[in-house]
Amino acid sequence: MAGDSRTAVVMVVLIALVLVLGIFTRFFPQPINAAGSAFGTASLTIEGLCIFDLAANWNFISLCAEPLNKTVDSVTQSISGDYDYILKWNETSQAYDLYSIYATSKPFNELEQNSSYFLHMTDSHTGFSVSGNTTGSMNISLVNKWNSPSWPYEFARDVSRYMGTINGSWEYLLKWDATAQSYSLYSIYAATKPFTQIFKGEGQFMYINASSAVLVYNRTALS
Repeated sequence: MAGDSRTAVVMVVLIALVLVLGIFTRFFPQPINAAGSAFGTASLTIEGLCIFDLAANWNFISLCAEPLNKTVDSVTQSISGDYDYILKWNETSQAYDLYSIYATSKPFNELEQNSSYFLHMTDSHTGFSVSGNTTGSMNISLVNKWNSPSWPYEFARDVSRYMGTINGSWEYLLKWDATAQSYSLYSIYAATKPFTQIFKGEGQFMYINASSAVLVYNRTALS
C-alpha cells in the first residue's frame, strides 16, 4: 500500500509539472533549468548532412555540424529576416540569456556546439542548413538542476545510448515539439516514454539531481 501511495504521489507531481510547463510555454518556452562546457574533435567537412526544418514560432535546436564561423550572423545567414530572438540557457542563473535582433547589446555573439538554443522564427523555413566539420567525441559538464546540452551529430540515435553515461544523476529529459509548441517529458519514473530517439538538429533539457555530472558523447560508439 505504501508503494502505491508513493507511485500516486509521483504521478500527481508529474501531471502538475506538465500543466505548469503548458502555461509557461505559451510565452517563453521555459524548461524546468541548463549548462555545459565541452571539448571534442572535428574531422570531416560535411555539406548537406546537417539540414532540418524550422517551424514558425519557437524551435529548440542544436548545431549538428561545427561551423567554421560560429557567429550568430554567419550561422543564421540563410534565415536572416525570418527570426527575431534566440534564447540560450544560463546554468548559473538558471534563466535564459536573450539575444534580440532589435537590441544593440547582445549577451552572446556565437552559437556553440555544446549548447541547445531556442530560436524564434517569424516564418517557417524548410531546409535550414549548418555547414562545417562533423563533431567528434565530446564531454559536456552538467550542473545540479537544469542543463541544455546539445545533440551535436548529423544522425538520429536512441537517447538511452548516451543518457546511460549519466545514470543515477538525472531524472528528466525534455524535448520540444515545434508543432504543438510544448515539451515532451521523458521521466525515469514513468513506465511509458513519449519518445525514445533524438534527431539531428534537436535541442534538449536535462534535470541533474547530483552536484555535477559529465555527459559523454562517443561518436564511434554512437554511430
